[in-house]
Amino acid sequence: MNENDLRVRRTKKMLIDALGNLLEKHTYTSISVNMICDTAMVHRTTFYKHFYDKYDLLSQWVHQIAGEYEKIPFERRVKSPFQSLSLVFLKKFEEIDRKQEEDQQFREIVINDFVKLFKEDLEKNIDKIEYEQSIPESLVFFMFSSSILSIIVWVKHESIDLQPEELDALFLKINQIKLKDLKS
Repeated sequence: MNENDLRVRRTKKMLIDALGNLLEKHTYTSISVNMICDTAMVHRTTFYKHFYDKYDLLSQWVHQIAGEYEKIPFERRVKSPFQSLSLVFLKKFEEIDRKQEEDQQFREIVINDFVKLFKEDLEKNIDKIEYEQSIPESLVFFMFSSSILSIIVWVKHESIDLQPEELDALFLKINQIKLKDLKS
């Protein structure tokens, strides 16, 4: 299957959009492949030509949203991760977040995918950051992404109402990664 073929891209988009629409109305656990196919108006066999299962589709949905996040300049994503996240995710994710609040399976998949994406983002931009060299690089990536995740979980768990700017200020106090001065 040619991934650049317009029909392939359109079908994948229809399936990803169908999942997004269903996530606003149903918990992820209750969504079946048949429901996704009916919403996208494609046959089950077509679904399986593009995705292994609904978990693969959810990961692709997360990656699609992450593509928007990666359009924000890296420097801004490091200095203001919560403002950056809110630009991309709040408008798309608010209704879904309410519906999926108790769906542990959904949360685990999405959180794991985001941690992986944050880690990959930092790895790709390693030349733009400074950190204590005695700390293993892989730990730096993990700590950056887990700090963001920890703040998100803390806000949810404690029912704290802070603006993205306030969350960024907390993150910058916790996080030890600095941007290099690349103007030279």
